[in-house]
Amino acid sequence: MVPRHSGWPAPPPSQFSLSFLQSGATSIAKFIGGGLGMKRTWKHIRDNSSELYVIWFPVSGKLTISQDSAYEVECQPGEFAVTCGDRPFHVRAEPIGAGHCEQLHVLVPSHLIRSRLSTIDRHCGRIFSRDKGPASIGMRTFSALFDEGGSLSDESANKFTTASLDAVCEEMRCATSSEPVQIDSKHANLERVVRFIDQHIATQGLTAGRVATACNMSRRYLHYLLKYNGITFGEYLWNARLNQAKAWLRDPEFAHFNIVDIAYMCGFRSPSHFSSAFKAQFGYAPRDERLSNKDIPAGR
Repeated sequence: MVPRHSGWPAPPPSQFSLSFLQSGATSIAKFIGGGLGMKRTWKHIRDNSSELYVIWFPVSGKLTISQDSAYEVECQPGEFAVTCGDRPFHVRAEPIGAGHCEQLHVLVPSHLIRSRLSTIDRHCGRIFSRDKGPASIGMRTFSALFDEGGSLSDESANKFTTASLDAVCEEMRCATSSEPVQIDSKHANLERVVRFIDQHIATQGLTAGRVATACNMSRRYLHYLLKYNGITFGEYLWNARLNQAKAWLRDPEFAHFNIVDIAYMCGFRSPSHFSSAFKAQFGYAPRDERLSNKDIPAGR
C-alpha cells in the first residue's frame, strides 16, 4: 500500500497536492491546496461508468456540493457528505479566509456501501456531522490509514478500512432513522428507470420496452410508475434530452462540439428535428443558447 499521485493535471506542487492510497477495493485520497473543482457529468458517466460512491471529509477549508438538489450545500470541517458516481455531481474545495484546503475523500465501490446501507442513495448530497460518534472514529481511522498504510499488511489495512466504512454508514443510519421519509418500492423502481434513461439519453430508438427490460420490469409497470408521478415515458425522455442539450450548449467543456454534434449526442435523429424541438420547448433556437455563453466561439 504505497500512496500514488493521480494522473490529473495539476498546478505546481507548492500550490496543489493530490495523492491516493489503495486499500483493497477502496481508495483514500488527500487533497491539499488553494482550491479544486471536481465535476462529473452524464457524458463522463457514459464514457466511464464508475459504480463508486465518494465520502468527502473536509479537514480545513470547505466543500460546496451539488447532487440531487436544486441548490448547493456547504460541508465544513466537522462534517461529511457522500456523492454517487453514477449520477452527476459538482464539488468545489475552497479555503476559508486566508488558509488553505485540506480534504480527505474515500472512493468506495457501490456493492460495499450498499451492503451496509441499502438506502445510501437517499443520503447523497446531504451533510452529516462527524464531531463525535461513529463518523468521527471512521474519519480518523481513514486518515491514519492514509498516513500509515504503507506499514500495514493488506489484511490489516482491509480490516481497518471495513471498520471505518461501517462506522460512517452507522452515523448516516442513526442520523436519518427518525425521519418520516420512507423510500417505498415504487420510489426505488422509479429511480432505476430515471437513472437508466438519463444514462442512455444518446441512444436513438430508446423505447419504453427497452428500458423496462433493462430495469427488469414489465412495460405496463414502467408506464404505471411514470403515470403515478404525473408524467409519461415520452414526456420524460423528451424533456431530459432537451434539458441536457441546453446544459451542454452552455458548458465551456463542450465548446469543441458543434450544435449538430450535441443534437446527436442527446439522441435526436436529425439537426432539424433537434432545432425545431428546442425552439418549441424554450422559445429560441439552439444557436441563441450557445451565443449566450461568451466563452464559446459564435461559429460553433
